[in-house]
Amino acid sequence: PLPNALRFVLHGMDGESVAALRRSVLERSAAFREELEHAQDRLGWVGAGRLRDGDTVMTHCHSTDALACIEAAVEQGKSPSAYVKETRPRQQGHITARGLAARGVDVTLVVDNAAHRYLNDCDHVLVGADSIAADGSVVNKIGTSGLAVSARDRGTPIVVAAGTIKLDPAT
Repeated sequence: PLPNALRFVLHGMDGESVAALRRSVLERSAAFREELEHAQDRLGWVGAGRLRDGDTVMTHCHSTDALACIEAAVEQGKSPSAYVKETRPRQQGHITARGLAARGVDVTLVVDNAAHRYLNDCDHVLVGADSIAADGSVVNKIGTSGLAVSARDRGTPIVVAAGTIKLDPAT
């Protein structure tokens, strides 16, 4: 994300004096923050379009992008439910579970090793991404690939919710 933020800001630099350059950097930084603030809302609405009323999703770790998709589905009047992996050792899944429960989503918190048992009850696996390579490969938390392989073996679709800021064109 940081290289993309820098590209956005530096690409728009303009001015013939230090003061003008400074002003353009501040303007581009503000524009970037504004874009980033609304990007997750837009992503949520796009992701919510993939979810049907009554769908059950499984999440891994805590992703505000994945959370935004489920929140938007609720705002659209859908009633999703979720299996949330606790994600050891930092138990980031607890943050997701609290956030979803606060929005009225039926949440079941499961220990990481039990996730495979519940995949057959899920319509989607919904994860975020730390980075996305130019070829579409996803870099995410430890445990994501194992969950993805298990989901694939069961025919459960895997959805990655991530904004374009996560795209790393250099990889």
